[in-house]
Amino acid sequence: MKSTTAFTRLFVIILVFNFFSCSDNGLEPANGSLQSVAMLNGCLQGGSTLNVAYTITPSGDLSGVADANNIQFALDNVNPGGTILLKNGVFYVNRTIVAPSFIGTLKGAGKENTKIVCVGNNNVPFLNDQIHISGNPYLIRGSSLFFFPNLIGSISVSDFSATLPAGFATEDDDFGDNNLISFITVNLAGDGASTSFDNLKLTGTAADPDGAYWYFSQPAWGIQVLGDRNPTDFPIPSYNGGRHALTNTDISKVGIQATVYEVLKNATVEISGNSYSEIKQTIYRYLDGCKISIAKNNMKTFSWGAIVVTQESFPMPGASNSVVISGNTINTSGYLPIEIGTTNGADYKLLIEKNTLTNDGADPLGWFPNLAGIGIFNGNDGAVVRNNIIRGNALFGILQVSNGATFIGNNLEGINALYASYALFGNNNTVVGNSTATVYNFGQGNILTGLTKVEGISIGDLIKQAQAKRKEILDALTTGN
Repeated sequence: MKSTTAFTRLFVIILVFNFFSCSDNGLEPANGSLQSVAMLNGCLQGGSTLNVAYTITPSGDLSGVADANNIQFALDNVNPGGTILLKNGVFYVNRTIVAPSFIGTLKGAGKENTKIVCVGNNNVPFLNDQIHISGNPYLIRGSSLFFFPNLIGSISVSDFSATLPAGFATEDDDFGDNNLISFITVNLAGDGASTSFDNLKLTGTAADPDGAYWYFSQPAWGIQVLGDRNPTDFPIPSYNGGRHALTNTDISKVGIQATVYEVLKNATVEISGNSYSEIKQTIYRYLDGCKISIAKNNMKTFSWGAIVVTQESFPMPGASNSVVISGNTINTSGYLPIEIGTTNGADYKLLIEKNTLTNDGADPLGWFPNLAGIGIFNGNDGAVVRNNIIRGNALFGILQVSNGATFIGNNLEGINALYASYALFGNNNTVVGNSTATVYNFGQGNILTGLTKVEGISIGDLIKQAQAKRKEILDALTTGN
């Protein structure tokens, strides 16, 4: 009995000591709106693994200073693996929140309940000098709502919305316009670094009409996950592994790319259940030995390919990448709902199936024709393309420049193809069509069943012109012109 009582007293002493140790880590309320909550089970673990959560209440400060400072304080001070909770209400943020050491969870009360408004106008801009990415080939200064510059662990970001109000502006950047660069940018800085984004709603706004001509909306990017960007070996990835997920998220009014996943090695990327509108594209590029799954997303895009998987013609030594694009519904005005770009090493093993793709009218910027529902360019041999529905108006239903693919069960009856259902510039492909399917066959050794060959002048020059125009636009973006 005595020993039990002594043990109980010792336990209470240890418990009290741990509680005050947790409470004395500088994790104090800020402006009355930041609450430090010491989780007992985390505290009892001791050491640097203390799991301390913050609950942050909106301050009501419309200038954006208080909420930015409170969120920044929590991200700087939470212990690895800890959770920061953003409560119901509207947060106002006037600057980039930079979190170089954060590993843990940033979570709101739901994308319709927790709202973040970026505060900025021409008089008090959202500064464009707070995001710097080593080796970034794009000659830009930057700003972002959240910037995780040196991720070496795992982060989870979920359950809130972020918006840019009308009149939002940043300082002039090197593009000569007034755009936020991104809502969220992550720069991976170690093996196994992982990201998870879930149940977010990110809504941009109209771009400055005096800005660069290609911007209809800002920010330029929605969510960026960027691997090592050492300029001496760009874009060859340096770090291994990691799982990167984007789920149940709505992204709209983004100037260039709603989501960017690039310079990744032996990583898994899972993009599912998301909704995109008024964007130009989502992109996955500079990949080595990765597994990419893009499934059950709804997209309404214009001008560029909606889903773009490409090595951008850069030499990419390394392992093949597995890419599955399945069950997506895509409406694209101009160019391609699905674009598999030219590879140069580290090629793609492709499965494209059960997608519903619509070429939905002319490109509003006038850059590209409605090229096709699916375009597979050089170096992507051995693709399997099956059971897709392709509709709308385009030059072709499916454009194939690579070799050795199998096309079967695709419904192209809804496509109003100006030239043909299929255009084959590659060799040794197998195509099973139907009674209404037509084909331009410019390759060798292609096996065609159930298609009608189309005779006429070569349309290869049209394709080359479209590709050259796309390269011109991307080159201008890369050099900052």
